[in-house]
Amino acid sequence: MFNRLKGFVAATAIVAGISASAGAALAEWPEKPIKMFVGSSAGGGTDTYARVLSGLIHEELDGVPMAVINRPGAGSMIALKEVADQDADGYTVLMQAVGPVVVNELQGKSPVDFRKEMVPIGVLGQVPIVLTVPYDSPYQTLQELVTHATENPGEMRWASAGRDDYLGVGFSKIAERMGLDVQDVPFKGGGPAKAAVVAEQVDFSVLGEQHLVGFESKLRGLGVFSPERSALLPDIPTFAEQGYEVANLTNVFAVYVKAGTPDDIVQRLRDAVATTAQKEEYKALLAKAGLTDTYLNAEESAALLDQMFEDLTD
Repeated sequence: MFNRLKGFVAATAIVAGISASAGAALAEWPEKPIKMFVGSSAGGGTDTYARVLSGLIHEELDGVPMAVINRPGAGSMIALKEVADQDADGYTVLMQAVGPVVVNELQGKSPVDFRKEMVPIGVLGQVPIVLTVPYDSPYQTLQELVTHATENPGEMRWASAGRDDYLGVGFSKIAERMGLDVQDVPFKGGGPAKAAVVAEQVDFSVLGEQHLVGFESKLRGLGVFSPERSALLPDIPTFAEQGYEVANLTNVFAVYVKAGTPDDIVQRLRDAVATTAQKEEYKALLAKAGLTDTYLNAEESAALLDQMFEDLTD
C-alpha cells in the first residue's frame, strides 16, 4: 500500500512539474522577434498591410518586434511553403493575399492543403473590386456594357492581371456564368492592366478600388462586385444593385500561422491582431495608403475562405 502511494505521489509530482514547465515556457512567449512572411515584393497591398500591422502590434506583444520578410514569387507560394516548413511555435506568421491561395490550390499548384495546414488569425482587409472602363468609354452604365457584350459576342476586350491571377480567374468565371463572351487580354499585374484601360487599349478591366483613387478623370467604375459599396468610392453601385447576382470578387488580406501552433499562442496572436486593428493610428495609416481596414475574426476569416473556394468552383 505504501509503495503504491509513494508511486502515485511521485507520478503526480512529475505531471505537475511538466505542467509547470509548459506553463512557464508558454508564459515566456514571445521571447524573441516574430517573423512575418509576405509572398510579394515591398510596396504592394499585402506588404503594406504587413508593415502597418508589424509597426504597431509589438505594443500588444510585450514590446517584442514583428519583422516583415518578403519572399515574392510563384503566386505567393514561396512564402507559404517557407512558413509551412517552420516549427509551429508562433514565431513565424504569414500575411497572405487569399486569392492566390484559392487559385493555386484549385489548379493543383499549392505546396500545402491550406485549410488543413494553416490556422487563421484574422482578416485585415477586403479590397472591393470594380469593373472599370476608360473615362470616355461609350458605356455609361453596367447594363449598357453587358448589353453590348451580349449582342456582340467575342468583340469586347478586357485587361486581366494574368490568366492565373485571382481576379483574372474570378472574372472569367463570372463572365461565363453571365453568358458573356469577352476576350481576355492578360497583363503582368494590376498596374499594367490599369494602364491599358487608361490608354483605351481595352474596353474594360476588373481592378482593386485603390487603382481608381486619384484617377477619376481617366477611369470610371461601373460596378462593384462586393455585396456593399466601396467606402472609398461610394458613388459606384454594386452589381447586385443593378440586378446582377455575382460572386463576391474581393481581394482579401489575412494573417495565418501553421497548424499545430499551441492554442494559447494562437489566441494571444488573435487578440493582439484584433486590438491593433481597432487602433486609430492603424486605420489612419491604411487609409493614407488607400486601403480598407475591414477586420474579421478567425471564425469569420475561415468562413470567407470557404466562400471564396466555393465561388471559383464549378
